[in-house]
Order: sequence, then C-alpha cells, then structure tokens
Amino acid sequence: MRRIFPRVAVLLFALAGVGMAQARGGQPVQAGGLLSGFAGQRVLLVPVQAYRADSGATPAVTMWDGMRRALDDSLAAAISATGIGKGWGYAADVVRSAKRNVMYTGDPYALGTTSLSSVTLKGGDQVPDIVASNIRPLIALGDTRLALLPVQLTVERQGARERARLRLVLVDGRGSTVLWVGEVLGDAVASGSDPLLFSSLVAKVAALVAPR
Repeated sequence: MRRIFPRVAVLLFALAGVGMAQARGGQPVQAGGLLSGFAGQRVLLVPVQAYRADSGATPAVTMWDGMRRALDDSLAAAISATGIGKGWGYAADVVRSAKRNVMYTGDPYALGTTSLSSVTLKGGDQVPDIVASNIRPLIALGDTRLALLPVQLTVERQGARERARLRLVLVDGRGSTVLWVGEVLGDAVASGSDPLLFSSLVAKVAALVAPR
C-alpha cells in the first residue's frame, strides 16, 4: 500500500484555511480544483448521507432513496470522467463491499454524519467518534485512509426557482481528522426541473476534484 500520510498532512494545512473560511462565514466554497491534490490518491467517495428540502421544493423527500442512488451514480461517473477513473472508490463500490462484509461493516447509507453538518466544523477538527467508527471498516476494505463524505444534499426554494447544495467533508479515517469542509452550489433552475437541478451540481463537484 502506498504511504500517503505525509502528503495528507501537508494538504491538511493548505486546505484548513479554506474550510475555516467556509465554516465561519457560512458561504459555500466555489468549485475550482481545490481538492485536485487528492486526485492521484486513493479516496473513498461514500453515498450521500442526508437530504433536506425547503417547503414546496422538489423533488419530495419521499423520492429520496431512488434520487440518492441516481446522484451517487452521477457523481461517480462525472469524477471518473475527469481522469481519476478507478483510482477512487465510489458509492456503489462501498455498498457492494459492505454487503459482502455485513459482519464487519455497518450501513454505508447511515454513517452518523449529522454532526458534520455543524457550521463550526473546520479542517483540523477531530472526526466524531460515531463517524470514525463507521468509516474505519469501509476505508480498510477500500484500501485507503481517505474518505470524501457527501454529508447533506439540500434543495433550496427561491421563488419559482430551486438550487441544490451539497455539503462535503474530506476526512483522514485512520487519523480521525477532518481535512476539509466545503459546500458546492448548483445553478438555479425552474422548479420541477429535476434532472437540471442536479446536473450543474454534479459537474461542479467533479471540477472540485479534477486533476489539474
């Protein structure tokens, strides 16, 4: 297995400022290759963990299960297409691995990440114990120490338009350390335009991690 911790430590200091600016100011980090330094590393992208929608926003919470799987697959395809390919592990890989090792892992769709939605979370913080214990078996099976957690998908209603927001947290699972915290905003689209609602969001997440 490749030794990656020294590089992770360096990138932690570089990215912590970005995470702190986002957390304190409450402003989403705009996609732009901020995580491209991890493109050559082995990173596990786990399933999207939670969904919240403003009143009247679409799609409805009742559609979450199918929507989550579609979003997971779209994120995997878009990130893979940047040139990362199978260098990363994706949500479908995580789910398959968990099903083959049910005595060793928990539910990859329920990693206990609610606390990672806190606006005070920043790079350098410790990963909460419940998240660390749930992530550790997954990264061991995925032959890495790094995991990118899509903590919460939010659909915001803005009059007759909507936009999607995805909160992401990059962690060192073995060291139980938060490396980076950020949010990606999709473009505003007409309400009810479900495919368009997520297409720009997916593209911006891919741009965030794309190799330079």
